[in-house]
Amino acid sequence: MSCIFWTLSVLLVFSVLHVHQASGRRRFQNPRRPGKSTFAPFKTLTYNAALTDNAWSQTNFSNNRLERRSALIDYLQYSDSDVVCLQEVYICEDIEAIVNGLSQRYPFSYSQLHLFNGILPPQATGLRAPACDLADRRALLVCLATASCSLNQGLPTLIGCLNTNCRPQLQNLVLKGGTKCLLCLLTEDITTPTSKCASANVAVGLRDMNTAGLVLLSKKTLTNRLYVPFYQGAVQNLERGYLQAMVDGKLTVACTHLYFIAPTSSEPILSQFFPSADVQNEFEVFDLITRLKKINPAMILGDFNIGPRGMNYLPIEEERFNVLTKEYKSDVVDECTFCQSNAYNVGRSDNCAIDHIFGKGRLWISKAKVVLKENDAFVTTDGRQLPLSDHYGVEALVTYFPAATPIGYTHNRRSLP
Repeated sequence: MSCIFWTLSVLLVFSVLHVHQASGRRRFQNPRRPGKSTFAPFKTLTYNAALTDNAWSQTNFSNNRLERRSALIDYLQYSDSDVVCLQEVYICEDIEAIVNGLSQRYPFSYSQLHLFNGILPPQATGLRAPACDLADRRALLVCLATASCSLNQGLPTLIGCLNTNCRPQLQNLVLKGGTKCLLCLLTEDITTPTSKCASANVAVGLRDMNTAGLVLLSKKTLTNRLYVPFYQGAVQNLERGYLQAMVDGKLTVACTHLYFIAPTSSEPILSQFFPSADVQNEFEVFDLITRLKKINPAMILGDFNIGPRGMNYLPIEEERFNVLTKEYKSDVVDECTFCQSNAYNVGRSDNCAIDHIFGKGRLWISKAKVVLKENDAFVTTDGRQLPLSDHYGVEALVTYFPAATPIGYTHNRRSLP
């Protein structure tokens, strides 16, 4: 009997291995199939919208922020995602346009510009003080004219160049106006003589900034809303933190955008603590896990700037991604989300998946797919059909199970065969 049992066990193991090898895709499934959910599964979407007025890095395409924003609103009008996390939506008018334009589809929203009661006050017509000192902006422009800083290399590169070549003017501007001033300047065409960021007086139409760039949209109620900065009290070139809210009274959602990966740091204050942007990203991963440690169930979605190796893309700080998946489950997409084939990413030599949706506790993440590619939503710019951002979005199905149902905490991922 034991011999027969041993033979059947070997055959069973061989069959399982054969199926996995034949599929060319490895998936780590939860140890036991879950029971029936207590409420209907829902979909979530994360998307880095890149809504700034800067020209696209290393391309000759005009920016067309307003056209891209309008196309994004049109896309979301028909989206079946229940919860949406947007990144790089810094400008107040953009948040107002998105929230008001989608108020029927997504009646609940949150950002740093929302009031305590969840209402977004008027932005485009609001009376406000300028974010920057007018004289400081002029001094920076004078230095920029003599420096070799290119405006077509993206925000991180431009900030680094200004920090090297115009450091006194940049520091003076940042110390007076803070993160809001610097971000405001960097999200408009900084070379124009007129500005919505700097003025001698209080005025209508001056630009307010959503400094972390995060917007949360939901078809279900959002309660216990708050913004959590990673670096309280520190002036930053690019502010990092996360929006947190309770969705439908059942689970906590965190919408985030972690720091980009780079060998050096261009932050005026944080560079004293983090020798590189890479180390700063690592701190944010661990800080995010620690802050949400005791909250269950919880979901994190956004642009993490890290990701695993996949069938069609290379890893970027995969060990750090694996730290997250020791605490959270995730279904990683088959395709890249930041790709060399994207028309805005000229000169990029590799592909990676850095936009993710994670869940823990009794949440099951499945059916993740890449969305908002050129065939989903596009603008016609300079005679060419282009995507809405240099990123693509990720959509996934989230299912919640009762506490009595045991669910494992392993993650789903693709890997090379």
